Amino acid sequence: MTNTVFFLHGRDSSPSGKKIEDLSAVARKNGWNVVAPDFTNTKDPTERVRQFVDGYERPQGRVILVGSSMGGYVAMESSFAFRPDAMLLLAPAVGLEGYGLSDPTPQAEQLTIVHGWNDHLIDPAYVSRFAQQYKAELHLVNDDHVLHGSLPLIADLLRDLIDSLSIGTRLSRLVPTL
Repeated sequence: MTNTVFFLHGRDSSPSGKKIEDLSAVARKNGWNVVAPDFTNTKDPTERVRQFVDGYERPQGRVILVGSSMGGYVAMESSFAFRPDAMLLLAPAVGLEGYGLSDPTPQAEQLTIVHGWNDHLIDPAYVSRFAQQYKAELHLVNDDHVLHGSLPLIADLLRDLIDSLSIGTRLSRLVPTL
């Protein structure tokens, strides 16, 4: 059974963006499958959610959704159908007009958010209240919306999520034998 990380890019990014390339290497190094859908054909967040939910099935094994900006919105909106074990949201698009739901409800056992204090698109105070509402692990960093300066921290956080879910998988295999 293979575990999978889905990387959902932001509005003006792509599956070959720097964050996805760097974080994909972390996932692969830890033995996880990587899927990075291409949503560059639309800037409509509702259409991206539809494309993701209609185009992908939840694989067997553990699942992490990593979403950046609009990709964070897509991750949260699709989490009802996908039921990920964990989500890592990077400068998530919450509290914005023009989205189907300005406050999507994340559905995951573990929720981690990284947001820049200098984000000019999404208010850090709003993200902080959002994280508090959902009891998410929140990392406010001295960075901007794209979070490139925080990639080492983000890679560590992804590695921590992978490790925690991998330990759970190993333990579940041992329990029947005890």
